[in-house]
Amino acid sequence: MRIQIARGQTLLEALQQAKIEVHAPCGGNGTCGLCTVEVYGYGRVKSCQFCKPGIYEIKLPEKEAFRVLREEGERAYPWYQKRVTEGTPFSHEQAQFVAVDLGTTTVAVTAYLHTGVSEASFVNPQRAYGADVIHRIQAANAGKQQELHQLIVNRLEEILRERKVPKEVPVYISGNTTMQHLFQNLSVKGLGNYPFTPVDLSYRRVHAIGEDGRAFFLLPGISAYVGGDIVSGIYGLDIYKAKAPVLLLDFGTNGEMVLGTEGQMYVTSTSAGPAFEGSALGMELHGAGILKLLALLRKQGILDETGLLQEPYFSEGYPVSLWKKDCDLVLTQDYIREIQMAKAAMTAGIEVLLQHAGVKPEEVEKIYLAGGMGHLMDPSDAVVVGLLPKEMKGRCIPVGNASLMGAIRLGENRGTFPQAACTNAKEIVLSNEETFESRYLSHMSFPKLGSL
Repeated sequence: MRIQIARGQTLLEALQQAKIEVHAPCGGNGTCGLCTVEVYGYGRVKSCQFCKPGIYEIKLPEKEAFRVLREEGERAYPWYQKRVTEGTPFSHEQAQFVAVDLGTTTVAVTAYLHTGVSEASFVNPQRAYGADVIHRIQAANAGKQQELHQLIVNRLEEILRERKVPKEVPVYISGNTTMQHLFQNLSVKGLGNYPFTPVDLSYRRVHAIGEDGRAFFLLPGISAYVGGDIVSGIYGLDIYKAKAPVLLLDFGTNGEMVLGTEGQMYVTSTSAGPAFEGSALGMELHGAGILKLLALLRKQGILDETGLLQEPYFSEGYPVSLWKKDCDLVLTQDYIREIQMAKAAMTAGIEVLLQHAGVKPEEVEKIYLAGGMGHLMDPSDAVVVGLLPKEMKGRCIPVGNASLMGAIRLGENRGTFPQAACTNAKEIVLSNEETFESRYLSHMSFPKLGSL
């Protein structure tokens, strides 16, 4: 493939301009190395750092793919389990609709049509501008908003056309506030700076986005960082109706948490970065697998409480192939530190929510584990690495994609949304909490094995 780099342009920018998808989770800062391509005559280069004007012959890396470590189990709720298998006819008495989880990393689509039910998923093409919402907000504010908007709209419409979804079929979209704003082409300037003000958080119908002129329904959000994806989980799991304490944890690029008790909800969000998604390891080892590996290394004494690998692995990292065959990845000290920071933020956030609700860990009746990592991870591993309090181990329920779950339920109910699913929520801003920083620092280390 040939590509031309203009003066003052990087190779990454040239690829983006040519609509060629290359992932750059760090937003082109030169830190992640995942935008590396082969430039003939120069070898492997970080495309975000290569800025020599001219025409070059390049070779792109193979597309990323997740490799999970165990099969999905059953869904948590009967109404979600009853989904018919792909290709099975859908009766004419049932509403036709499409449900979409517009994730920062992955987009999941389920189409319920009279001709059958089909599912699809794809990597969010906006990853070319960064792995997390912060990088994408920065890119949008730097003049790339229209490109970010078109990337996701065009890809989603392509999927809908491939699935032969009629234009009149409603599409229900669940996503965090930034993803929904970019999809709707709303300004995200207010999302990147205090007081973090969104343009629109309502349950809204959006007409004529993209070439197909379809109508989309976007689930409501609670704030800039507690968006429609977490509200969708609240709705899908009936957390807004909970009497006894229940906790929803969504492990993703953004770690979102909801504690529901006696009809009141406490919600918060913390930045976990790409650590739980596995992108720092090339997305070839899922976050649940990383937790299992870390737990194993702790139990074997190879990884100490502070997060340091023992020799001979301290300098070169731990070859994952020693644990999982046919895997040429290396677990490095830098990546372990990323996991420590992500899990410390999540655990501190859980403690803050419990404190505000006046609930003890052992009083939480159910802990719903959402997201790809939450659905696949072993709660025992999460306890060993300190991601979950030990009191919660026996009450964890994997629920899979809670964001998609609520969008599907909304379609089944023909778009009727209960406002109580987002109005009875009190947001806890962790950066304003006096105890959050001290809790965060205390959870950076791994727990002592004898205390578990």
